Amino acid sequence: MKEKEEKLKKDIEKLKQEESNSTRSLQDEWKTMEKLLTRRNILLQKRDELERKIRDLGPLPESVEQYVSLHCEYYRTDDICWSL
Repeated sequence: MKEKEEKLKKDIEKLKQEESNSTRSLQDEWKTMEKLLTRRNILLQKRDELERKIRDLGPLPESVEQYVSLHCEYYRTDDICWSL
């Protein structure tokens, strides 16, 4: 009888330890999730702000588009030369 009681006490202690470890792990995961959600919200706010600034700038004039295309062609040519 005494042995059975000892075994049950050990089992209870083991289960309490497992519960404590699980709780700690869950709390750590919760903190990580909160950090990630906070970071996500910050990045979404930044994206919205940048999109608003782009809209406020309006469309690019045609002359700027010409320079952008030349710039892209230059880098494409440069990449080809470097790959040779």
